[in-house]
Amino acid sequence: MHALTRASQPFERSLVTSIAVADYARALDSITSNWAELSGTHGAELREWIRQIPEELWSEDARVIAALGASYRSLGREDTSAALPHFELAELLVSAGVSRAAELPAIQVQHSAALRGVGRLEAAEQKARSAWALLQDELHLTLPLRLTLQAEASLQRGLVNLHCGQLSEAVTQLHLAAGLSDNGLASTDLAECLGALAFAAYAVGDFEAAEGHLADAGTVTDNARIHHSRFAAPALITQALIAADRNDAASATTAAATLVDAAGHSDWEPLALYARAVAAAINGKSIEALDLQRRCIASVRRWEGSPAVRTFAEMLRAGLHLHLGETSRAAALLSALEPLPDHISCPGSHRAGILFAAGDFSGCLAALADCLAIGDQHSERTLADVLLLTAASNYELGDLLAADVAFDQALYLGSQTGIRVPSW
Repeated sequence: MHALTRASQPFERSLVTSIAVADYARALDSITSNWAELSGTHGAELREWIRQIPEELWSEDARVIAALGASYRSLGREDTSAALPHFELAELLVSAGVSRAAELPAIQVQHSAALRGVGRLEAAEQKARSAWALLQDELHLTLPLRLTLQAEASLQRGLVNLHCGQLSEAVTQLHLAAGLSDNGLASTDLAECLGALAFAAYAVGDFEAAEGHLADAGTVTDNARIHHSRFAAPALITQALIAADRNDAASATTAAATLVDAAGHSDWEPLALYARAVAAAINGKSIEALDLQRRCIASVRRWEGSPAVRTFAEMLRAGLHLHLGETSRAAALLSALEPLPDHISCPGSHRAGILFAAGDFSGCLAALADCLAIGDQHSERTLADVLLLTAASNYELGDLLAADVAFDQALYLGSQTGIRVPSW
């Protein structure tokens, strides 16, 4: 499944030799047969190889143009925006009948990934959905290729939904991509998929599942560069956040430090800035955390839609101002926030905490009403705060039975997840 990553040297030698002896037909055949996998790990090299081949031999081949585009989503801090004109031209070549229509699904899933990389989430979803629809009707693909492209389309749709906080849909799509991965999904894509599944599990409080996905992601490839690249960023983000929730300040700091390079110039950079801010916060560096939070918000200012990281970051900012004693500032920030689906970010619990601190115990319970109303759908990661505030408020109001039940639930939940700090 990961042959290009694990045994790339013979392939490279064959390609370099073909170019050196001017066997351009063979070189182009190698590139057009493997461009989607090759671009993830050999971006700069792929561009150099193509440019050594006379342009008149490939300038109207959509696959080669798309390969150049995909090469900007490789290992290292590539500027993904440079990919977009290439994919636009590749699709024009197909629509004009210059290149075969059968090439379009492969081009569109890579185009979707590039659009996601620059925050154009709605356009990315449309491209991936179009590719999926085309695959339902395209009868001239081998089964492994069809399944691989379906895995890639499902992956891109899942990652877009993850960014938008639609975790139920994201998990379904990401599981499909992972399940189809043995048909030829690139190791870079599989690493990103498993890392995203880990983050989704973390967000709903299933830390055991999250750590299982992280372990699987670590075994995808023995290419160390992939494990420190944008494709590993969601896994590294999840590691940092789990450590922070468990109040393991040293591990959170170590994991957060890896994100500076891994997530740069990718769609994971905003979430990485958030994770770095959380790591700074639990280390007592509130002002540094506020600056990282500010940079996180700034990094998604031009994104399409309503990325979930914006709510995560604003929740963190409110929590930091509350910690610094600026209660009115925190309350104003929280009043503008709505909970994300399944309350994976739960402003109601923070508003309830402010009311409890002010002695308004009935108001605290009222602020938690929506949290309690959704029951088992509530993220377990943020549920501990809800239960503790419910217990404390009921105790102050004299309902000792309700207080005992909620407190015992919170203790049990904490023993299962290992969470030791309030949720941001």
